[in-house]
Amino acid sequence: MKSRSKSPSKRVRFHAARRDVTVPASVSLSGYVRHVRRALKGRPDDYREFVDVMSDLQRSAAAVDDDSTIISRIERAVSLLDGQPQLIAALRMFLPPHYHIDVQSDAVVVKVTV
Repeated sequence: MKSRSKSPSKRVRFHAARRDVTVPASVSLSGYVRHVRRALKGRPDDYREFVDVMSDLQRSAAAVDDDSTIISRIERAVSLLDGQPQLIAALRMFLPPHYHIDVQSDAVVVKVTV
C-alpha cells in the first residue's frame, strides 16, 4: 500500500547543534528522556515541559486525538530540542504510528501518512 500525505507537511526551523548528543538506535523512552535531560541541563523548565509533551504524545497514541493536536505536540517537542538534531531525529522512535519526522539541514519536517 502506498503512503500518501494526510495533511500538509509542517516545517519547524532549528539552529546548529549546541552540544553533541549521541542516542543509540535502540534506546527505551526512559533512556531517551535521560539523554534529553543531559542536553537540557541548565534549562529545567524546558526539561519539565518536554516530559509533559512526551507524556501527552504517549496518551495521544492510545487516544483518538486529531492530527493538529498531535502535530502541535510534536512541533513543541522539536522546538524544545532546538539545536539538538540527533535528539530530534531519535524522537521519531516515540511518535504515534503514521507520524514521521524528517530532519533536514535547516528544518524539521513533520509528516502524517495513512
